[in-house]
Amino acid sequence: MGIRILPYRGGYRHYWYGEYREGGRLHQVRLSVKIAGVPPKSLSIKDEGSVLYEKGMPTGKSK
Repeated sequence: MGIRILPYRGGYRHYWYGEYREGGRLHQVRLSVKIAGVPPKSLSIKDEGSVLYEKGMPTGKSK
């Protein structure tokens, strides 16, 4: 399962989302972990965000 940030109305949803494929379909599940800090403008987990965001990312990955 991978994690991602979902865009929403010019911003982003404030929770981490997990995504996986089953039967050829993509499923996205909201995790119970809020995104801490400020994510990068690109909303890509590969880019760097604020220090607080970078420290909180492992929590999202572990869920």
